[in-house]
Amino acid sequence: MKTVFEFCLTLAVLLAICYYAYWHFVRPAILIRLRYRVFEARDKLRMLVVSKSIGEKSPAYPIIEQRCHACLSIMEDTDILELLIFKPSTEQKLRAEKDFEIIEESCPEIRAIHMEILRSLLGGVLLNSPGLVIPVATVLLLQFWFAKFRDLLTRAEMNAWGATYARA
Repeated sequence: MKTVFEFCLTLAVLLAICYYAYWHFVRPAILIRLRYRVFEARDKLRMLVVSKSIGEKSPAYPIIEQRCHACLSIMEDTDILELLIFKPSTEQKLRAEKDFEIIEESCPEIRAIHMEILRSLLGGVLLNSPGLVIPVATVLLLQFWFAKFRDLLTRAEMNAWGATYARA
């Protein structure tokens, strides 16, 4: 009995150390890199405007510029559970769908910038919920196995995009 207790106590101490290390060393370092990726994407967008590849009147430019700022503001405190239970209003859903359509009609550089921002946002969301990553990854693998992954990913991206409207 004493051995089991010592094992459980040792395991609890090790888990506490891992928890502390993750939240105070690993997560902040990766979040900074993700934030820099969003800054880099925003700078690429602005360089496209400066080099006159796209105009400031392009309908996708203000959308992506605003979402960059919104993603930066919510990246550090939004977790995957919030996105899973977040139900966007009809207005937010329609606005996100309209934004996605405008971005899909834009040039490839703008679409690449948009995807970089979305990947960074979803990466930050996953970093904020390490306990849910394993079950969610399992569900995503099963979804992929049954060829529903793309639809699920698109819905998650639109929910994340809509969440930036609600939280920003």
